[in-house]
Amino acid sequence: MYSILIQDTCIRCGACVAVCPSRVFAQDSAVVAANPGGCILCGHCVAVCPVDAVLHHGFDGQAFSLIPESAHSEPDGLAAFLRARRSIREFRNKPIAQETLEKLLDLARYAPTASNAQGVRYVVITDAVQLRAISQRIMRWFALAARLARIPGVASLASRAFGRERTAAYLSALPEILTAFERGKDPVLYNAPALIITHAHKGNTFGIEDSAYATYQLALAAHSMGLGTCMIGFLTQISRFDAVVRRMAGVPKGRRIATALVVGVPIYTYRRMVPRKPPKARWLNAEEKVSAPASGQLS
Repeated sequence: MYSILIQDTCIRCGACVAVCPSRVFAQDSAVVAANPGGCILCGHCVAVCPVDAVLHHGFDGQAFSLIPESAHSEPDGLAAFLRARRSIREFRNKPIAQETLEKLLDLARYAPTASNAQGVRYVVITDAVQLRAISQRIMRWFALAARLARIPGVASLASRAFGRERTAAYLSALPEILTAFERGKDPVLYNAPALIITHAHKGNTFGIEDSAYATYQLALAAHSMGLGTCMIGFLTQISRFDAVVRRMAGVPKGRRIATALVVGVPIYTYRRMVPRKPPKARWLNAEEKVSAPASGQLS
């Protein structure tokens, strides 16, 4: 339980009461921290108070810095920044300083996590020999997939999981991928100088989602620094059933790899923003409503 005090400077605006997700505060004639045991250390109460009246001892003296005007980006500028980000697969043979990687991790920790659990954990691999070994391990699975694809009915079975068009694209690319690796290229981690892996406890219901949010925030931070990133989904998926990959990635027992992201200095500069398909959304409004199951039962 944290010590949370409301100082005499409180103007009783009720903002802390309204924004607290754990209903810690109550307001009658005065605002009080009625349920401090429910606090999840989200910091909303301190951050929103217009007169700094909330004294929260759960943050061990950590500063709540004022949000600078520069943090309020113009919508058009933000949209262009988001659209300009690309998945990079061509990197310069240039290491990334540990200080830079630490800064990326520092920014990633501000991504949202369920109930502010902050349970995302990282493994950062910069050793070229280890990175090559991980790529080699995954390539063994690619070679196995190429052999299995020649068995009648296997491609059709795979289509149920990946879809017909995507499965066909994967299988058609396998020979070139295997050849490229034999020639010294890296079609898995793309010879990137750094690999950042997130992992979560197997029992963490929201571990994958929390890790994904943090990883994409990290990717955007890297983009702002002129660095390139790419999600390595094959590493994530293969790690689900290959304990060797998990050990090579330094992931402790009882935890699962959530995301894998390579980071490096891009070789090429992109000049144009790429179009995307329009979003597919169903709007539930006054014209279209979905009826709840009878008697409020889950279906």
